[in-house]
Amino acid sequence: MTGSRREREMFDQKKAHDAAVQILPYYRRTLGEDCTLRPLYFSENMTYLVQNRAGDAKAVLRLSRPGYHTAEELAAELCWMRELARDTALCVRQPVSGDDGREIYEGYAGGEPCYGVVFTYLPGDTLEQIPLKEQEPWFAKIGQAAAVLHGHARSRSGARPLKRIRWNYDTMLGRRAVWGDWRRNTVWDAEMRRVLTEADDSIRRKLAAYGTAADRYGLIHADLRAANLLTAGGGLQIIDFDDCGYGWYMQDFAASLSFLETAPEMPRLAAAWCRGYRAGAVLRGEDLEMLPVFLMMRRLQLTAWAADRAGNDEMAKLPPDFARGTAELAERYLRGTLLPLP
Repeated sequence: MTGSRREREMFDQKKAHDAAVQILPYYRRTLGEDCTLRPLYFSENMTYLVQNRAGDAKAVLRLSRPGYHTAEELAAELCWMRELARDTALCVRQPVSGDDGREIYEGYAGGEPCYGVVFTYLPGDTLEQIPLKEQEPWFAKIGQAAAVLHGHARSRSGARPLKRIRWNYDTMLGRRAVWGDWRRNTVWDAEMRRVLTEADDSIRRKLAAYGTAADRYGLIHADLRAANLLTAGGGLQIIDFDDCGYGWYMQDFAASLSFLETAPEMPRLAAAWCRGYRAGAVLRGEDLEMLPVFLMMRRLQLTAWAADRAGNDEMAKLPPDFARGTAELAERYLRGTLLPLP
């Protein structure tokens, strides 16, 4: 998510469908002449299930919001996905080349250019379809997957950097915040704003002290949450790298707990994630101490994001007091009771 921030505008679903229809003909030989599109999910992007006449799933088409990514940024995302499929045992959805060999195509949504990419179809249910009280074993698997992702990111440190966003305080909570400014939310009273500002200041200071050394900052998924994970046959499948970029590795911990920060199960899920992560990577004391920081930062990001995204599928799942819950979490964060360190 880079560029002019025009991506904050709503993605009109009818216009998006028109653009997706323009891209489908590039796959006539690859997927079949008779394929049609069925809307799957509307959030930052529009995704469609590509089906043949018999209704069989052939692939998934993701249409990016106009101005959301450049073609170079999308190519970098697809590059890492291919590398992970080649170099690790992770099950990662892969791009599908069109009839002319390309992977990125341009369509027009109401005159606005937007990019479409087709991916392999992976069967399974999203993790969020599993009751929360049954997700603890899955969070151990998410931690294991994150360790593999981070290990691969470290292994490519000598390779040419990918053209992806740099996640830092400015792009997450500061002046260039990609998901919007939490300060613009009108739901908070003066006391809530004071608490949130104090939490924000604490996050900024602690990030600066933690630093961006190569052992803690590198290429991350950045959105490893339940909606982006499929469960099938006991295995975990990762389906969305749209927000991948360079950030702190422990951001992937916080992203896994997105929208679950106030759930009674959250501490157990966090502990399971850490158990899984330790099976494949080291969690040092300084990393553990930063987990509440990244959890609070992610919640502030999500609150800013939610304020600008009324009407998409993710918003329909949120409680009406989501923003006020963020202020309550900030109070716990400042008291040091947000998360028992696993």
